[in-house]
Amino acid sequence: MISSSSNLEGEMVIQKAVTVALILGLISTLFSMNTASGSVFLPSDSPPSIQSDAVKPSFFFVPVLPYENVTVSFDASASKSDNGFIVSYRWNFGDGTPEVVETDPIAYHNFTSNGDYQVTLTATDNMGQSSLVSQLIAELPYPMGPWIDVYTSRGGVGLSQPDGEYAPGARVDLYALVTYNTDPVAFKMVAFEVRDPTGATLLIRSAETNLDGVAEMNFVIPTAVPPEHVIGTWVAFAVSSVSEQTISDTVYFRVRGLMIDVYTQQPDPYSGKGPHQPSDAFGPQEEVILYAYVTFDLEPVAFKMVAFEVRDPLGGTFYRENNTDENGIATVRFRIPWQGMEAEQLFGTWHIRAWVEVIGDVAEDTLTFLFGWIIETREFKTVDAAGQSKTNFMRGEHIFFNITVFNISYFSKIASFTIVAYDLTGVPIGHMILRGWLVPSGSFKIFIVDLLIPQWAMLGSGLVFTNAYTELPQNNGVPYCPEKSVPFMINP
Repeated sequence: MISSSSNLEGEMVIQKAVTVALILGLISTLFSMNTASGSVFLPSDSPPSIQSDAVKPSFFFVPVLPYENVTVSFDASASKSDNGFIVSYRWNFGDGTPEVVETDPIAYHNFTSNGDYQVTLTATDNMGQSSLVSQLIAELPYPMGPWIDVYTSRGGVGLSQPDGEYAPGARVDLYALVTYNTDPVAFKMVAFEVRDPTGATLLIRSAETNLDGVAEMNFVIPTAVPPEHVIGTWVAFAVSSVSEQTISDTVYFRVRGLMIDVYTQQPDPYSGKGPHQPSDAFGPQEEVILYAYVTFDLEPVAFKMVAFEVRDPLGGTFYRENNTDENGIATVRFRIPWQGMEAEQLFGTWHIRAWVEVIGDVAEDTLTFLFGWIIETREFKTVDAAGQSKTNFMRGEHIFFNITVFNISYFSKIASFTIVAYDLTGVPIGHMILRGWLVPSGSFKIFIVDLLIPQWAMLGSGLVFTNAYTELPQNNGVPYCPEKSVPFMINP
């Protein structure tokens, strides 16, 4: 048995290997080792196809850090076209070998020497449109003596072997056995990296091998992320260094299962799409349309019953149900009640829940939205020209105003504001209009000037009112919220 190198030396080599690994590309779907390649060679001067953004090529490869002269599998199954379907896959492996065009998305290649290679895929659809994508692959020297095998509690023993299937939310236990001439290597640092079906790195961790030469770590497959980051092929690989030789192995497994996404008719990105995402706000008596998109392995599930729960801020709850359509979407509608003088008691956060059952699996999603005045006048006061509070004014003097409004929507809204002042006898002594103001989300302050108190105004206590409208009433605008008023004094 070979004794371990120092931990410091091992960690430095591991970090170098992980840095190389991180620049590698996407891993998205399970490859099939039994699929025929259908390869043909094309001359380098073959005519190019029409470049188009509608074609979206994508590929992953296994092993992630391959050894020289070990077959690497490339899978372009995730490539797609917005206007049709992919009919050919052109591979340039970056090692000087001829380009290969295949009708099948699976390709295999051996790199005969270690080093970094730029692999380029050009996908072409049935409309003659194409696009390309490149990834860097790092070929490691084949180790002499040391070896590493990464696997899970369900299998995957052997070089770059597949594992079984998992469900969203399941725990995955990863193991890495480090050996030298088949003898276990203890107290050796191992770096693990896990990538989701889109190729995004979920985590990077390290662990030390025990006396049996096994390093362990675990993680839980997330559910509170978009389905494309859950359903599909996951890849985990481990990297270590023994006797100054970098060793690596890859295991991959598929996550399958049921997912549901509930959202509203509000514009993206604030519709609530995505796991447990909020929707934009709703105002009084607005209709709320709830959608629930049901998928199994990312494919829509049609004609399936979906239950909806709606809960208001006071705890009042009602339930609805509808079936998904042919696109996997169930829809229900309701209008937020307006209970007269007590209507504002329902202002606040509403909670929506949707759940569905398919072949014994149950999935659910939630969203929240705010209900209230979309734009509300929070503060209104008379001020001087410097914006400081002032309540006493003289005839012939200008009154200045500060209006603080709050927009509960995630989007900016257009609002028109009006101000009208009355003297002691209730006679209007001046008014002004601010039309078409852009009110951003959150709090917004408006400083308004130039309302002149006429010489004929009655002395004493007056009132000034402000209103916020979607548009002026003469243009069919309606109020955003109740008007606000503030008293002031007219002095001689």
